[in-house]
Amino acid sequence: STVLVIEPKSIEKRPVVGSDATYRKVVRTLFSQRRKMCRKALKGINANVEQWLAEAEIDGTRRGETLTLEELATLSRILHRMECAGEA
Repeated sequence: STVLVIEPKSIEKRPVVGSDATYRKVVRTLFSQRRKMCRKALKGINANVEQWLAEAEIDGTRRGETLTLEELATLSRILHRMECAGEA
């Protein structure tokens, strides 16, 4: 038998995501289309995907599963800002 203890990170260490709904949308999109490059997977969310990825300093040829939590949070923050500004 094995006992596994899962402890959530403290709130101070969690990356700021803009909004939880936007973060979930980004993660769901990237992981529902596995083996696709970020650029192609995220096109359905935002037509300005090249600008979005450039602002986040993320190579569009990477796959969603290679992104760190901080990179996912950065994508979410930028998309949330773009949606609020009417750019998305």
